[in-house]
Amino acid sequence: MTGVLWGGDSYVRSMFPGYAAVIERLLPEWRITNLNLDRLNQEPVIRVTVRLVEALAVGGQRLPPGGEITASTLKGHALQHPLVLYPIVLAWPGLWRRAGLIRLGISVPLLLAVEGLDVPLVLVGSVEDLVLANLAPDQLNHSLSVRWMHTMNGGGRLALALAAAWASIAFGRWADVA
Repeated sequence: MTGVLWGGDSYVRSMFPGYAAVIERLLPEWRITNLNLDRLNQEPVIRVTVRLVEALAVGGQRLPPGGEITASTLKGHALQHPLVLYPIVLAWPGLWRRAGLIRLGISVPLLLAVEGLDVPLVLVGSVEDLVLANLAPDQLNHSLSVRWMHTMNGGGRLALALAAAWASIAFGRWADVA
């Protein structure tokens, strides 16, 4: 907990290249003009601004290039993953034996996977939510990224972090036996 309080901003900023790669892959018509830590109503947030670089047809309307959208998610969402995953991984018995070291090692790529499945996809969902809500509200329920955003905000990020912790433990036990 102390590490997150002191190093939380650095941790989140270290994830920005990965977040940007995922966002730009899933929103090919948009380019990131800004990705940073900010405050929204006194809450620390991860904020992304994207600019439309190609015309986009939405709900029978055509958006011309040049428009910008800003979306955000709480910084705490990114910090929740290590705060859930590592206490479980570190508290599991036998940390300094072979299985424990394997468990600790595999937890790092699993943490990165969880981060990639949460924050950037929530930001993508937020961008799509803003576009669809204004231009084609009837399509909101059909957008996978908007549905994923709601899943993450409804407890999905906790489930992902728990699954990564248990996968780390299971892999450590399996590798120790194999």
